[in-house]
Amino acid sequence: MPSRDPAQEELLLAVRELRADLDRLLATETTTVLDAELVSTAEEIEAAGQATPGRLARLRDALTAAGPSVEVLASGAAAVAAVGALLGG
Repeated sequence: MPSRDPAQEELLLAVRELRADLDRLLATETTTVLDAELVSTAEEIEAAGQATPGRLARLRDALTAAGPSVEVLASGAAAVAAVGALLGG
């Protein structure tokens, strides 16, 4: 398993928590897209040790699109913060 920096590890944890929380929400097109991006992000971090900037940007876009659906979840806020930290804002 590749070593991960703490920011990538934090993102992986936030991604896993948000995926679990998404199961509690009514599925919509945006939450389905978000879930797919969360899966891809987790797989990339687990395989390569980090998510690429392109993957992070796609995840950020999916989080933004799902906005109100995930903003009410603490895990959603954590995922947004972790992506923002890795993308520099």
